Amino acid sequence: MAEVVAVCISERKGIAKHPVSEIALKVNHGIVGDAHAGKWHRQVSLLGEESVDKMKKVFPDIPVGAFAENILVRGLTLYTLPVGTRLSVGETLLEVTQIGKECHADCAIRKQVGDCVMPREGIFAKVLKEGTVRPGDSLKVVNEPPKNILITGGTTFVSRTAAEFFRDRGYEVYCLNRNSRPQVEGIHLIEADRHDLGDKLKNAPYFDGVLDITAYDEKDINDLLDHIGPFGKYIFVSSSAVYPDDGAQPFTEKSEVGPNRFWGKYGTDKIEAEKALFSRVENACVLRPPYLYGPLNGLYRESFVFDCAKADREFFLPGDGSMKMQFFHVEDLCRVMEKVLCGDTDERILNVGNAESITVREWVRLCYEAMGKEPIYREVFGDVEQRKYFSFSNYEYFLDTALQRALLPETIPFEKGIQESAAWYEKEGSIVNKKDYIRYIDEFLRD
Repeated sequence: MAEVVAVCISERKGIAKHPVSEIALKVNHGIVGDAHAGKWHRQVSLLGEESVDKMKKVFPDIPVGAFAENILVRGLTLYTLPVGTRLSVGETLLEVTQIGKECHADCAIRKQVGDCVMPREGIFAKVLKEGTVRPGDSLKVVNEPPKNILITGGTTFVSRTAAEFFRDRGYEVYCLNRNSRPQVEGIHLIEADRHDLGDKLKNAPYFDGVLDITAYDEKDINDLLDHIGPFGKYIFVSSSAVYPDDGAQPFTEKSEVGPNRFWGKYGTDKIEAEKALFSRVENACVLRPPYLYGPLNGLYRESFVFDCAKADREFFLPGDGSMKMQFFHVEDLCRVMEKVLCGDTDERILNVGNAESITVREWVRLCYEAMGKEPIYREVFGDVEQRKYFSFSNYEYFLDTALQRALLPETIPFEKGIQESAAWYEKEGSIVNKKDYIRYIDEFLRD
């Protein structure tokens, strides 16, 4: 079995590494006290003793640490491992990020013997699981099992879609909820209230990713973090409601957040939740979507239009229907989450959404067409509160999603997504929480 021969650090850059009795490894950092630690991909360097032995034939007095290795190992040919390989080292879990590197100009070994083994046979890794490594600890390649994902919720719209999405991609999915609704088949249920967890999460397996889809305020965030054990990446599905309604548009990830009179407490609570998360989790990623749509949507949005189409009703349009809205398919949201989990981006905040907005009039038309109908519009003007008869407030905004588009260039065409939503609604629409829009229209707007 492969084992650790020595562990080394250098307290500052420019000096040789020297052996120590043990090293402490920290997620998203590397080795505590080592000058080369940091938020990058080369957090830990490893070298095989067999590689060092090749150099000792011409330079027999090479000291441990001379090649800038943090961990010297015996019994495993490190440089043959592909990038992405996971290594269990002592208490820790590492992931190989790079094989070899360019030898720096001041390399003492190369100057003395004309060669250096580190550029060819050394490897670099990032820390996935924290712990201590000591000489004599075992080292082995982890035959990668499906990644463990914790999803808060898992029974409605976004969280249920995520549970099905990651299950179907081979992940081991753990859903944290109170078990008050039917569960997704093939997941592991952690039955608990996030505000009364006890030791249920601390005794759970290591989670490569936490997908927090049901947090609304800072208490939701803190209560979960207070009771969870070690984990890899933390993704929080926040909201575009964090941007103030009077802010400069389009909103970018660097735009100021603040109160929004249309979203009210929902938006300010999300802001506080983001702050709480960032204060405690260095590698957290916050996603800020606009209006989400797709199958399983229990909000009375596209389903309201479907009902109007099914009943061959005229559609009462806010104004001339030119107000624009930005949407994002729930499955595209899951695809972005997977990209973040896989390390395809280091961004801490991502606006997510379709590249183009759509007018209310066009949105209604597509919803009617998905039901095989054609809308007849009635335009509503005057002093009528829009939310009394329509699914959205009289608020037009737009997110700049350039960072997301670089990560996920292709998204589900909006027309296709609406058709999927209509097909689902025809079969399972009973779960939608319907509002009294039609009653209001018939009572107050219809001639």
